[in-house]
Amino acid sequence: MKIGTLEDKEISTFLTGLNIQASSLSLEASALIQTIVKGHPFYLIKLIQESYIASLLRGDTHIQTEDVEKAVNKILFDNKSFFESEWSKINAKKHKGLILKELIGVAIEKNKELSLSYKSQLLKELKDQTIIDEEKKFVDVFFELWLRKEFE
Repeated sequence: MKIGTLEDKEISTFLTGLNIQASSLSLEASALIQTIVKGHPFYLIKLIQESYIASLLRGDTHIQTEDVEKAVNKILFDNKSFFESEWSKINAKKHKGLILKELIGVAIEKNKELSLSYKSQLLKELKDQTIIDEEKKFVDVFFELWLRKEFE
């Protein structure tokens, strides 16, 4: 489901004032979260939650970048089956997966079979499926992260 995104300033203000049971974010952790979630409200909250848990498990009340990185890996692991299923559905149609790989910057061989009109049709399908938006950016930022880890 495509939901609206938050402005960077709103996220920054929120993260700066965030205090979870006397736990706060380092400036670096806050910046990393903001970079990763790209304004996505659900993943903002999910990443904060998982980062907080990671900091508690580490025995600290201050959330650091290492906690955010652990949280990202946990979210990717928890959603791996879903991402694999989505990738399988996308890849079922010839060349659709190649277009997504191209969008994340994976070097692919240019395929002579892929006409511009067919590529345009596939991009429209990816938009209609809310995989990408009108600017050809991924709607699900963690699906994009998963793809990058899988193919880069």
